[in-house]
Amino acid sequence: MLSPRRLRHLSASAAILMMAGLTACSTGPEPDPTPEPTTTDEVAVAPEDCILGTWLFDNSHLMPMVAAESGVALDSFTGRITFTADENGIAHVDYVDATQTAQMEDGSVVLVRNGRDSASYFLDDDGSFYTIDVIVDSQITGTAKADGMTIPLDPSMVKDVHSLMSQTTFRCVEETLTMESRGSTATLARVS
Repeated sequence: MLSPRRLRHLSASAAILMMAGLTACSTGPEPDPTPEPTTTDEVAVAPEDCILGTWLFDNSHLMPMVAAESGVALDSFTGRITFTADENGIAHVDYVDATQTAQMEDGSVVLVRNGRDSASYFLDDDGSFYTIDVIVDSQITGTAKADGMTIPLDPSMVKDVHSLMSQTTFRCVEETLTMESRGSTATLARVS
């Protein structure tokens, strides 16, 4: 049987993973954007044309971002996360069964995110762009497993979840979009 002490430890570990893991990007206020120069080759396609469309996140690139943010190494990250930017300056991140699994000392934690986050975005002259006014409408559910028991995690543990668009710089180069946050980079491939 899972002792109250082990349950608290596993719940606390899950909370850390939830707050940093599926957010992979932020806590606190959004920083002022500081664009980095790029080469002429990187902006061969006009930024306003490059960014438009739907992009698919590479989950293997998100795993190191989660580890950097939460201090917890993931065993897996599955599901589908897409980023869409339209010609009106609106961006969305859609999560479809975006599932992370992590083995902890006392058991394992599984977190699943579904739904849509929205934001306004603006382009910089170097082809990068930033999101502002992020609205998080996606939801995270989770379970902890230990001693043969599966325990649903308290939804209040993820009430202040952030979006993958929070405190993030995106750069578009032809058919590749990169997302940079706190020293980690994730790659997205164009879907449409």
